[in-house]
Amino acid sequence: MGRWRITIGGWVAGIIINSILCLLGFPLWLLDPFRGRLLNLVHRTWGYSIARLGCSLITVEGRSNIPAAGPVAFFANHASAFDIYLLAGVTPGHCAFLAKREVFYVPLVGLLMWLQGCIPIHRKNPRRALKSVATAVKRLHRGIRLIIFPEGTRSASGDVRPFKSGSLRIPSRGNAAVVPVSIAGTHRIMRKGSMLLFRGPVAVAYGRPHRPPPANAGPAEKAAFLETIRGEITATKHRLEAMLDTHPVP
Repeated sequence: MGRWRITIGGWVAGIIINSILCLLGFPLWLLDPFRGRLLNLVHRTWGYSIARLGCSLITVEGRSNIPAAGPVAFFANHASAFDIYLLAGVTPGHCAFLAKREVFYVPLVGLLMWLQGCIPIHRKNPRRALKSVATAVKRLHRGIRLIIFPEGTRSASGDVRPFKSGSLRIPSRGNAAVVPVSIAGTHRIMRKGSMLLFRGPVAVAYGRPHRPPPANAGPAEKAAFLETIRGEITATKHRLEAMLDTHPVP
């Protein structure tokens, strides 16, 4: 019964927070449509507030590794819906996500994501997918930092799955530094395919930036780069998980 109280309470609180902050998004965007500073504040508050519904403790490492200037693409592992809220809340700067286009149809949330500069991915339409890549490169040049989940979907087991080769197109064409991001603990909070909420500690670590291979590089060079980033994310994730195991779960 306690688990259901946490789950129901979390969902109710999440819907309320979503509704209030997403409704604030459009008028604040109108006040500052070009720099988007007010909207970005709402976006980060939205992410952190919802993340705290499931995350009893949030530990963040390595923010100093994030480049102060220039285009940046964050490559993060993905095992829970809470990864999105967590990264929205703790990642500095104006950040936007690449997300499947169905998310943009969610009432209010889709509007907030669109205003923030998030980019819909059309998985079943290659031509529109290429347009999304071009849009993403333009976002990078505007100073918007992109958060990409190169696994393509959430990992059901929590392990870091192989990266999709297409995930490298945007940073390569946009000449963006790739920052590895390791997320640990969210898989225990809400698993893929489940609506149950389990509160617990989480951790995020930003690694040192890497310069991606050029867009015209061969497949072997691109695959080696992706495997290097994946290896760093996996190793750091395991370290973070060992650290989280020492924290008591409420």
